[in-house]
Amino acid sequence: MRKSAPLIGYPVGKNGKQITDQKGVEEHAVQMEMARIMMGAAFDGNMKDAIKLLKAVYSQASLLKV
Repeated sequence: MRKSAPLIGYPVGKNGKQITDQKGVEEHAVQMEMARIMMGAAFDGNMKDAIKLLKAVYSQASLLKV
C-alpha cells in the first residue's frame, strides 16, 4: 500500500534543483490514522466519503536525514 502513494515532495537545494546525491527518508501519510478513518467509516456505513478523503490525502514525500 505504501508504494502506491503518489510522491508530492522531495528535497531541493539552494539552486532550486532536486537533491539526488544524498540519502532521503520516505515519509508517508500516517498509516495508522488512515486505518482509523477506514474503520470508523465502516462502522458508520460511510465508506464512500472516507474513500474520497483518503484518496485526497494519501501521499508520500522524500525528506533528508538531518
